[in-house]
Amino acid sequence: MKRILIAILTALTLLAGWTPAAHAADRTPLLMEGKKPLYQRVITHPGASLYAGQGEGSTVIQKAVRPFSVFYVYTRDGNWLEVGASTTKPDGWIKATDTTAWNQALTLLFTDRSQRQPVLFFKDHKAIMDVCQAEDLPGSLSKLRAEAKAAQQGDAPADPGAVIHDGARIGRRCRIHTAC
Repeated sequence: MKRILIAILTALTLLAGWTPAAHAADRTPLLMEGKKPLYQRVITHPGASLYAGQGEGSTVIQKAVRPFSVFYVYTRDGNWLEVGASTTKPDGWIKATDTTAWNQALTLLFTDRSQRQPVLFFKDHKAIMDVCQAEDLPGSLSKLRAEAKAAQQGDAPADPGAVIHDGARIGRRCRIHTAC
């Protein structure tokens, strides 16, 4: 009797077209609260690991996830998040404490220093507009870079118009540029 019941349930499941693989493909990330088209995302901290299941005893899929990687959240369960790099399927589990909620539309990634100058980050809108409206834009940028570098080394006032950073890219391999 038990075998007949299992056979009937298996047949009904197959006829309905449900299989574990098909069900996994239908999954979508969790939506942001109050937002219909926007999915929950997190950004990873340095030292985060991706696991096959919940718990540190689970198989490690990726020991050191690249810091500041963005993942979509599929499931929240206590201190564990089921995450995926795409909106089509989850890739594994990560500790919630190794992530930060990421509700922004832009993502900055640090980039290699070879063959480029450091990026300027301006302290406010006026500082960038002053540079953009300068008669000698290249000279103004050179002066600002020198001031920012001096401030970084402690040889200038602590509040320059801009600070320098080793570099950043926005999203998919686009350098930050200032549009004047």
